Amino acid sequence: MKRLIYNNKQLATLISLFVLILVLVLFRQNSDFVEQYYYGGLYLFICHIMRPVFNLLPLSLGDVFYTAIIVWLLIGIYKLFRFLFKKQFKPAGKLMLRFLISRLVRPSIQK
Repeated sequence: MKRLIYNNKQLATLISLFVLILVLVLFRQNSDFVEQYYYGGLYLFICHIMRPVFNLLPLSLGDVFYTAIIVWLLIGIYKLFRFLFKKQFKPAGKLMLRFLISRLVRPSIQK
């Protein structure tokens, strides 16, 4: 029988996950607890910290993310066509494989 050996990081991760599961079970079973401690305390604290930070930008954070994704895709398309026009098919194939694998590993939330 193989003995399981955990390092400190793995043990901390397991304990954190266990505590999070317990908290979720408590929240699910007791809606008054959620209203009192989350909506009445933690949510207000988070809002008071995040509101001044995000109000510095005159646009939404989603717009920044969408713009970054579009720029990333345009750079990738530019690199792909540059490789294809220089007839460097191996780097072009690697670029396409990296993109496809990243889509398979991190699929969209809507799927």
